[in-house]
Amino acid sequence: MVEKIRAEQSQQGQGWGPFVLAATVALAAVAVAAPWTPWLDEGFGRAPWWVWGPLVGAVVLLVAGLGERRYTAWAGATGGAAVVAGVVSFLAWPREKVVLDGRTDDQIRARPWFEDVPSEEWHRLYAAEPPAAPLACALAAAVVVMLCGVVLVRRRRPEPAPEEHVRPYVTGDSMRRHARRMMAAGLAGVLVGGLLGAGTAAGASGLQRVRMDAFGPWWGQLADSAPVPEGSLDDGSFEWDGKERFDHLSQRPDRVAWRHGFKGPVALSMCGRGDRARGTLVALEESEQHSVVAGYDTRDGSRRWSLAVRRQDTAALSQVAVGEGCSVLVLIGTALLAVDAYTGQVRGGSVLPRAREGAWHFITPVPQEHPLPRLVGLAEADYAHLTAQEDGIVAVRRSDAEPVAWAARRYGTCTHLIGYYRNEPESGQLLMDDCADHSAVAILPEPEAPEDLQANRRPEYRLPPLQPLLSRAETPVPDPPRGCRSGPLRLVSASVTTLVETEWECAGKAYRARIHLSDEAIALDGKWVRSPVADSAPDATFISSEGVHHLLEVWGDTVKMLSGDDFEPWWTVVPKRGDPVVGLADNNDVLFEDRRRQRETGRRELYEPILTLTHSGTLVTLADPYNDPDDARGKEPVRVIGSTDVAQQPCAGERELLADKVSGTALVLCTTDELTHVTAVTG
Repeated sequence: MVEKIRAEQSQQGQGWGPFVLAATVALAAVAVAAPWTPWLDEGFGRAPWWVWGPLVGAVVLLVAGLGERRYTAWAGATGGAAVVAGVVSFLAWPREKVVLDGRTDDQIRARPWFEDVPSEEWHRLYAAEPPAAPLACALAAAVVVMLCGVVLVRRRRPEPAPEEHVRPYVTGDSMRRHARRMMAAGLAGVLVGGLLGAGTAAGASGLQRVRMDAFGPWWGQLADSAPVPEGSLDDGSFEWDGKERFDHLSQRPDRVAWRHGFKGPVALSMCGRGDRARGTLVALEESEQHSVVAGYDTRDGSRRWSLAVRRQDTAALSQVAVGEGCSVLVLIGTALLAVDAYTGQVRGGSVLPRAREGAWHFITPVPQEHPLPRLVGLAEADYAHLTAQEDGIVAVRRSDAEPVAWAARRYGTCTHLIGYYRNEPESGQLLMDDCADHSAVAILPEPEAPEDLQANRRPEYRLPPLQPLLSRAETPVPDPPRGCRSGPLRLVSASVTTLVETEWECAGKAYRARIHLSDEAIALDGKWVRSPVADSAPDATFISSEGVHHLLEVWGDTVKMLSGDDFEPWWTVVPKRGDPVVGLADNNDVLFEDRRRQRETGRRELYEPILTLTHSGTLVTLADPYNDPDDARGKEPVRVIGSTDVAQQPCAGERELLADKVSGTALVLCTTDELTHVTAVTG
C-alpha cells in the first residue's frame, strides 16, 4: 500500500514537465501569431523574423530536449537573444521614416511604384507609433527564459539516496490516472500559456502607449511647438460680436506702434475665439538648424507662439499657408500640420503620399513661380487644396489638416489656380489652365467629412472614405475669337462667381478680356468682354470688399474702381502724384460720417474709407462717398482725407500693405530676398 502511494506521488510530480512544455508552446504561438489575429488593430504591427525566430528556436529546443538540462540551457540562451532582439526592434523603430513616406515597408515592397497603389489607398492616414509586436515577442521570450530557469532549478534538486528510492508500483489504474494527469497538465499549460501570451500582448500595448507619451505627438520628431500659455491666451485681444468679418480699418493711421525686422516672409491672419478676436502676424524665419513659424501680436509686435521645424535629411519645411479663420498650415515634406493662429496649438495633422515628381504645394489664387514661395496667403475658407506635379489634387480641412477629398489629374501638367467663395456653401473654384490646349473651371463642392474624421483624434492606420474632389461637371473656358491669341488666364475673383481675365492679341493689337463663369447653366450664356481700349494689364488688381463686381485697379500712381463685368470705370483718384501705389485695403461696407464736410455742405456726408500705400511708404486715406441706391454712382468725387509719412523708410525691395481690421493696425512691409521689415502704424 505504501509503495502504491509513493508511486502515485512520483507520477503526480511528473505532470510538471507536460505543463511547462504546453505552456511554453502556447505562449510562443500566441506571441508570434498575435499580429494576424482580428482582436488586435494594425497599430500592433508585426515582429520581424529575427525577433520571432529566436523565440521559436527556444521553444523547439525546450520541447525537443524534454526538459533535459543541456537543451534547457540552450533554450534559455536562445530566448534571451529573442528578448534582446525584441527590445532593440521596439526601441529602434524608424518612426520618422514611416511618417514621412506615408506607407509601411510591407506596402512599399508590395507596391513599389505609385501607379500600383489603388486610388482608395491613396490618402491612408498613418499612426506614428512604434509597433508593439516586437515587444510582445520579447516579453514572451522573457517568460520562456523564466520557465527554463525554473526547470533548471528543479533539475538541481538532490536525487534521493539509493536506499530511499522506491520503485513505482505500477497498476492499470495508476497508468490511467497518470495519463489523465498528463492530459490535464497539458491542457492547463495551454490555458496558462495562452493567458500569458495575451498578457504579453496587452503589456506590450501598454508599454507602446507609454513610449508614445514619451515621444509626444506623432509629429514630435519633426517640430517643436511652443503655444500661447493658457493664462495669456486673450492678452491684447479685442471684444468680438461673433461676426465672420472684421471692419476696424484705421481711417487716419499716423502713429508708429512698433518696428521689427524678420528674417523671412510674413502674412496676416485675423480670427476670433469665443467673444475675443485678434490679428496675428505669422512670420517664417529660417536658420541652419530650424525653420521657425511664429505668431506675433499685431498690436505691439510681441511674439505669442512658435513652431520650430527641424532641418533633417529626410524632411524639411516645404511651405506655409496662412489664411483667415485662424488657419496656418505647415507642410513638412509629406507631413501636413494645422496650427491655430490664435493659440499656436497644433490642432491636427496628416501624411500625404510621397510625390513621384516635384513636391506637394498649396494651390493659391495667383501663379507660383519656381522656386516656390516659402509662405503663401489663402483667402477665408474651410478647406485648402494642395497639388503635386503628377499626383493629383487633395482637399484638406484647414482646422485639423485632415484630407477630405481628392482627384487625380485629368489633363496632365496644368497650371492650377483657386478662388474661394465668400458667402456661398461651396468651397471655391479651381481654374485649370495650359493643360494640353484645354482650360476649364471646376466648381469645388464643400466636402462632408467622414464620420471618423469629425472628432478630434490622432491619425490611425485606417482609411477614411474620401470624396471625389471633381464630382461636378467642369465648365470649359471659351476660346477667344478667331484671329485672337490668348495669354495665360488669371482668376481675378471667386466672391460670387468665377471671374477669369486674360490678355488677347488680335491683329497686332493688345486687349484685356474677362468672362464670368459659375456653373454650366451660366456658362452657356457667358461671353468674353473686351476692354474698350487697348490697355496693358494694370500694375495690380484688388478685389473690393463689395465683391467681384467692384474691382480696384492700380495704374502707376492712379487708383481706379471699375465694374468687374464690363470694364466701366466708376471713379479715378491719384493719392500722391508721381508716387506709385503699391497697396490697398478697404472696409467691408462700413460707413463713416464726415462731420467737416457735413458742416460745409449742410447735409449728411457718409463715406467708405480706403487705405493706400505708395512706393515711398506714405499712407494715404481715401474717402469713397456713399450714395443712395437711387442716385447715380460718382456724383461725389473720391477725395484724400488723410496722409502720413511716419512709415517712410528706405526700401531696396518691394513694399506691401497688410491691414489688421481687428486692432486697426496698418502693417507696412518692405520685403527683400532675405529680410522683411515691418512698420506697424495705428491711429
